[in-house]
Amino acid sequence: MKNDKNILIIEPERIAGLELQQQLEKKGFSVTRPISLIDAEVIIENKKPDLVIADTDIKKQLPFARIKKYVSKLKLPFIWIGTLTTKEIKKESKGINVIGTFPKPFDSKKVVALIINYFKSLFQKKQGVNDATFKKSCVTSTQTI
Repeated sequence: MKNDKNILIIEPERIAGLELQQQLEKKGFSVTRPISLIDAEVIIENKKPDLVIADTDIKKQLPFARIKKYVSKLKLPFIWIGTLTTKEIKKESKGINVIGTFPKPFDSKKVVALIINYFKSLFQKKQGVNDATFKKSCVTSTQTI
């Protein structure tokens, strides 16, 4: 199954990023994994992915402030993966559209399920499907902010 959604994964842990990439590609998503934060910044600015997934550890790096500005400006949905507390997540998430958070180690299938449900919900809203009906059919596997 192929779809038109492109997901940007900013995950410095190679194995975790690869596992998530493979699960997303199995579900038909296009996935981009930058080699650096500078590369991620360029991808967001020029290619405008449909969703960004980022490891919480990158928030400490200087280019991430610019990445957050692009994510905010473009209103991109965003998923945190990592070790932030709820308080830290709220602080770091100001101005961005966080749709979910997952602690490490994370189950990539749960991340993919959240992404599928998120895009399905957007599609159904565009089609005029009742939110209450849709929510009954979805199982959310993460904390949302």
